[in-house]
Amino acid sequence: MATRTSSPPRKRPSGSQARKKPASSTAKRKPAARKPAPRTGPGPVAVVVGGVARALTAIWLGIAGAVGAVARSIGHSAAELEPEQRRDGVGFGIVALAIVVAASVWWQVPGAVADGVRAATTGSVGLLAWAVPIVLAVIAWRTLRHPDRNGPVGRQVIGWSAMSGGVLGLVHLAHGVPRPDDMPAVRDAGGAVGFLFSAIPVDLLRSPFAVAPILVLLVVFGLLVVTATPLHAVPTRLRETRDKALGRSAEPEEQLDTPRKRHPRTVPDEPYENPLVDGPDEDRQVSARQRRKAEKAAKQAEAKAAKEKVVAEAEKIAEGTDWRGGANRLRDLLDQWKKIPRIDRAGDDALWRRFSTARTTYTRRRKAHFAEVNEQREGARVVKERLVKEAEALADSTEWGPTAGRYRDLMKQWKAAGPAPKDVDDALWKRFRGAQDAFFGARDAENAKLDEEFAANAEVKEALLVEAEALLPALEGDGSDLEAAKRTFRDIADRWDAAGKVPRSRMKELEGRIRKVENVIRDLEQEQWRRSDPEKSARADDMVSQLQAAIDKVSADLEKAKAAGHEKKVKELEENLASRQAFLDMARRASADFS
Repeated sequence: MATRTSSPPRKRPSGSQARKKPASSTAKRKPAARKPAPRTGPGPVAVVVGGVARALTAIWLGIAGAVGAVARSIGHSAAELEPEQRRDGVGFGIVALAIVVAASVWWQVPGAVADGVRAATTGSVGLLAWAVPIVLAVIAWRTLRHPDRNGPVGRQVIGWSAMSGGVLGLVHLAHGVPRPDDMPAVRDAGGAVGFLFSAIPVDLLRSPFAVAPILVLLVVFGLLVVTATPLHAVPTRLRETRDKALGRSAEPEEQLDTPRKRHPRTVPDEPYENPLVDGPDEDRQVSARQRRKAEKAAKQAEAKAAKEKVVAEAEKIAEGTDWRGGANRLRDLLDQWKKIPRIDRAGDDALWRRFSTARTTYTRRRKAHFAEVNEQREGARVVKERLVKEAEALADSTEWGPTAGRYRDLMKQWKAAGPAPKDVDDALWKRFRGAQDAFFGARDAENAKLDEEFAANAEVKEALLVEAEALLPALEGDGSDLEAAKRTFRDIADRWDAAGKVPRSRMKELEGRIRKVENVIRDLEQEQWRRSDPEKSARADDMVSQLQAAIDKVSADLEKAKAAGHEKKVKELEENLASRQAFLDMARRASADFS
């Protein structure tokens, strides 16, 4: 058997020979090991979830298709609907939602989910929560039978939102526009949606009568959007609705599509308009244009004057302090502004800015005023609460005099404090007045007891007054019995003091009568003293002596002047003597009074 002889072993080249080997060597290299490609398909969990989702979707669409087929089988208008136009899944979902809402709102099904649906429904649409399942059923019916008539989803959302907002706004408006701080009232009206569609316009326009027509127009707008009815087709739709209600046959489509023939009007031939020739017709047109332009300018001027008058009055109100009547007047001025026609844009905007600035200025000043008033009233409330506490603490006091004085001081402080908030002020005044009444009532009761005890003292003083007043006739003459009257009156005064107190009601009368007798005696005593004053008598006598000496000297000089024959000096001395004689007579009478 022949065998293969092995070839002798090759000699290994040296390092230098190996480096000199060309790069284009035909020696084969070992191929590198390839890495396995990463997996790109879904994982097992995703496969299971996707399968379950597809199964549920198939079940949902199967049930929805059956429900849609039943809905389309009623009547003949929806029987020929193409499969690609059907929206059974969406319609069935709306049906399910209508059932859930009906179970929660109509039948009051218990449970957390039902409570949540019921709270959300009543909170959103309020009083009309019972109509939500009906509206959802109508939408589901249209979606199952005629989804091709619904149009884009956005249009349906806008239309149904406008209709529901308008209706709920009207309901909320009819219930007085309750605010969210009274949620039961909001739920009994138009809900949160009704509040949004009614409260904000009312705050802007200041009148529910201006908001109601806007909400009605919003409902009409939503109905036209939902039914895809343009304005020019409204009469046709109304006629179709009337025919269906009365069982009439509609007009054939050919007749509806054919435009109505209009009768030609007989119009006279117009002359050829040549810009190079001016005729009488052109003059008439120019004058008509000028007249219209003048009328328009006159109306603009009238409107501008009316708006300037409104603005001037608003600015005057803004500078005033009529915080109640001014607000009402500004609202009236705003209504007047709305009724005045617009003028040129620049002028109208300028006047409106002035009017708006005046209203804003007045509103800010009014708010600042009432804020200051409220702050003052809060301060008055604190002061009056302190006064009430002190008054109530003094109500049981039996120190009648000091406590009565303190109550007078408290009353002065009460008046100086100013008004507090109305309800608080009335309650505090009632407490303050009650404390006063309690104290003064107790004092009056105590005084009544004392008056009963002092009634006998009043009778004693009545008898003493009779004795005292009997002294007056004797003193009316020359007052010679003054000393005897003084002694008698002192005895009466001692007995008067010993008699004690009298009732308060008679105190002024009795004291007045005794003081009258006392004053008469005192006046006579002072008059007598004046007449018998030795110092005054000496001065009067000295005056008489001086005057007499001066008269004697003048008389001597007069005799000498007569003897000398000086007539002028005689005349002067005679006049001097006469005046001094008059003074002497007066001095003698005064001296006689003191003698």
